[in-house]
Amino acid sequence: MTQPATSSSQPTESPKPPKPTVWVRSRPLGWRSASTSGRSPHALKRWVRRFWLPLLLGLGVLLGALGLHSLGNPSVWNPLALRVGRLPWLESQTGQTVMQGAEGAIASSSPASPPSRTEDRDEGRAPRPLPRYGHFAFAEADPADLMVVASYSQDVAQRFEQLHTDAGLALLKMIDAARLEGVWIVPVSGFRDYERQTRLFRLKTHQYGSAEAAARAVAPPGHSEHHTGYAVDLSDGLARAMDISQAFGKTAAYAWLTRRAAEFGFELSFPENNPQGVQYEPWHWRYVGTPEARRLFEPAKSEVRSVG
Repeated sequence: MTQPATSSSQPTESPKPPKPTVWVRSRPLGWRSASTSGRSPHALKRWVRRFWLPLLLGLGVLLGALGLHSLGNPSVWNPLALRVGRLPWLESQTGQTVMQGAEGAIASSSPASPPSRTEDRDEGRAPRPLPRYGHFAFAEADPADLMVVASYSQDVAQRFEQLHTDAGLALLKMIDAARLEGVWIVPVSGFRDYERQTRLFRLKTHQYGSAEAAARAVAPPGHSEHHTGYAVDLSDGLARAMDISQAFGKTAAYAWLTRRAAEFGFELSFPENNPQGVQYEPWHWRYVGTPEARRLFEPAKSEVRSVG
């Protein structure tokens, strides 16, 4: 009898599926791998083409159009002028003046065009009797004739004030005489050039709304006694809150000046109800102690005599 074949103790293994073929593509040199950059090289190229190139092209077109427009309209750059200071070429084309300094920065159109240097100044130092809003024309002092008489304020606002030598020496003598009587006289503002006076007058014009109204508080450029180097604003060192204000007229320094200033050649330029129409300025004094100084202020003094 035939015996049945016995089954093997080992199970028959099922065939394994073949492994898929993986194709590896080499990376171009100069590109980061996708694992580090987050984008494949082709995706990065597409991103640059779709986003950055249009943005750069649009920015270039915008800047070009703005540049062409500014050639015909320089006032486009006025905001920039406020940051970089005064631009003379801009003023000549737009009629606006941009100032920056200790008094502040303002860009405003002048309600009345400022006096030209030819109109306001004579050769030499003799003023022409041409009043402007109540003020007479004065030429600037020669810098060689000036001396430092005081330091005013601190830090960035500090100024070293100057006067003509004749007025400066007389002022120092007057300050010392007042000190012996317990009075502390402090010079606040002496010589001013045309540019500084322009800034001050522009600020007052902006504040008061017109050049005529501003001239009651500060002289137009070319018409300030401070140009001569013989005028000085004074204050009381023991009442500094009253500097350059009518309240200075109530201080001990002002009371002393009304009694003794004439001894040293100084007189009040703008008393109350003066015929020039300038507001009362108890702090503003001018030196008339030499023939040259008296000659400079003769137009204003002649007007006082004619009215009186």
